[in-house]
Amino acid sequence: MDMDENGTPGAISSKVELRSGDKVKYKTYWASLNGTRIFLYKTEKSKKPSRKLWISYWEEEKFDTNYLTDFGKEHPENLADLENVMAHKRGYRCFATEGLFSLKFETPELGGSWNKLIKFGYVKALLGSDGDDGDENDEWSESWFRLYFILLPGHVYAYEKSSDPHPKQHLCINKIGVERSEEDPRILKVATPLRNLKVKFRDEYQMFDWLHGLMRASKESNCGLLLAKMHAELNKTLMSLLSEKAPLSDEDLVVQVHVANDIDWSGKKASKRTFPLKKGGSVVIGRDESVGIFLDDPNISRAHCKIDVDARGGCRIADLGSGNGTKVNLKLIEPHASVTAGDVLVVGKSTILSVGKAVDKGKVEEAVAYRKKRQMEKSQRSKTVDLV
Repeated sequence: MDMDENGTPGAISSKVELRSGDKVKYKTYWASLNGTRIFLYKTEKSKKPSRKLWISYWEEEKFDTNYLTDFGKEHPENLADLENVMAHKRGYRCFATEGLFSLKFETPELGGSWNKLIKFGYVKALLGSDGDDGDENDEWSESWFRLYFILLPGHVYAYEKSSDPHPKQHLCINKIGVERSEEDPRILKVATPLRNLKVKFRDEYQMFDWLHGLMRASKESNCGLLLAKMHAELNKTLMSLLSEKAPLSDEDLVVQVHVANDIDWSGKKASKRTFPLKKGGSVVIGRDESVGIFLDDPNISRAHCKIDVDARGGCRIADLGSGNGTKVNLKLIEPHASVTAGDVLVVGKSTILSVGKAVDKGKVEEAVAYRKKRQMEKSQRSKTVDLV
């Protein structure tokens, strides 16, 4: 049975033996594979992993039997462990951000199934000219190379192919500086004392993961500052995506007015109370006669709010700094929100509109009741002032 990071069954897991690159003794774990991360559990029933390995690259393990034999003669106390290592041809050498490890599976078939599933991401790199001080005015090479990177403590190794035995480039990264390119946010500039590097990523999420690896591999860097900034940006983007509502269909590309300036518009002609929306366009709502949806209501601003519709029909409304605010389904927006067919907009204090061809009468009636309640509260406050 497989377990993911939280201990729940997943896609693939195995009982494995793990040893560090400089040791000969194995430790037994239950391991779960998730992309290029390996979660190691002490027992099959463990709820949380005791270790996590971020794998940059791995290959089938090949032993230098002569070296191991000589080592066994010099260290007879480890001879049994060395014989165990050489007797099983089902191990893989793993390059992880924590160091070099060896994974041994119970059967060759298990190791082969993991080898098929694990995916190594690659990024494009632009290598800077050699320099003594990594000066920012150094010329950059015009060629982009698609390389596989291995991050180890203090070092970055770049390979043209994942199967290459020797790296194309090697950088010492004990002390580095990183900066995001202003021209292309997918490009990260990496400066080391001896060489510069530009790395182009698939997207900002891949850059974020790679920065984590750089921070763990280097002794001194500003990766943490950039990670904190990117975390805030990505979190804002993800929250925005989570709040997105269904796009509008062609027939729902309309805004209907129900109440404006304390006047019920339900009896007016459709041409007067219905305003069209356009995919890829925007319209402003306000009491200025030049705006797209003009409403003669003293309680709304001249340019109160704006509705934007993208090419898919996704619809968002943004308040334009109005005095009395804008609400979607009676929730105040700060400063924008996603809307879809059936949503009711309260613009200012008393103007009520809905999005889409079909009208959700329940939401409209709720908005009307809310408006009347606010008016009664305002009337009671004015009476109290008169009495005083």
